[in-house]
Amino acid sequence: MTIAATNPQWGSMMTKVSKQTTDVLVALDISKSMLAEDQSPNRLERAKRFSKDLIKSIRSERIGSILFAGEAYLQMPLSHDYGAAQLFLSGADVDMISSQGTALADVMVLADSTFGDRSANQKVLIIITDGEDHQTEAVEKAKALSRENVVIFTIGVGSTEGAYIIDSAQPGRIYLKDKNGDLVRSKLHDQLLKEIAKVSGGGYFHIDNAENIFKMIKAHLKTLNKQKEGEVYFEAKRSFYQYFLFVGLILLFVETYLRKRWNE
Repeated sequence: MTIAATNPQWGSMMTKVSKQTTDVLVALDISKSMLAEDQSPNRLERAKRFSKDLIKSIRSERIGSILFAGEAYLQMPLSHDYGAAQLFLSGADVDMISSQGTALADVMVLADSTFGDRSANQKVLIIITDGEDHQTEAVEKAKALSRENVVIFTIGVGSTEGAYIIDSAQPGRIYLKDKNGDLVRSKLHDQLLKEIAKVSGGGYFHIDNAENIFKMIKAHLKTLNKQKEGEVYFEAKRSFYQYFLFVGLILLFVETYLRKRWNE
């Protein structure tokens, strides 16, 4: 039994494993409203840290990234290069897109074309934003994506009370003003994000509950229809501990039986 505990191995065998994954797109809002400081140090920095940790928690899937403000563009196509995905998202900045706003519908259109596949395999779109969308078709686009087997999770950043926005074009701590000279106050529009998630079969979460979000998204990913991405072969050593364990158990039984007979 001591020999069995050492797990003796010799020889080798080839083992085949089927690899199955889900396509996941992480869409990060980089509009100027993300510079509001109702998250520490501001919404954008908090969202970038969250994105990196999110990718770390779902490393077994194919991951791509989208940046958006008044328009959306594909920052990184679907890939297993998790280091690159984290690097790209950590370098996101509000000056990368000149067109301002929060074009959630454009994100969904871009995600649909990026996923491409119209099979029964389910895909996931994770949108990290404060939800300040001035368009009206976001919910309808979410419904259309759900018919294409795309599940949407929305992550709210900020507070419903809101905060003033730092003007990135000005040196120092100068707050952004509208055309009338009034300070611009940005608020989290969580109701829209909840509706988008609901119609697509996903869920809405606030970014402050990061650990729970990672657990729930990972659990949801396990329930989805995954796509087969090929078969992986690897060499494994043959273990023979079970034979020694079997002999050890037989000897223990024999010892117990003989001791009983001796006592009699």
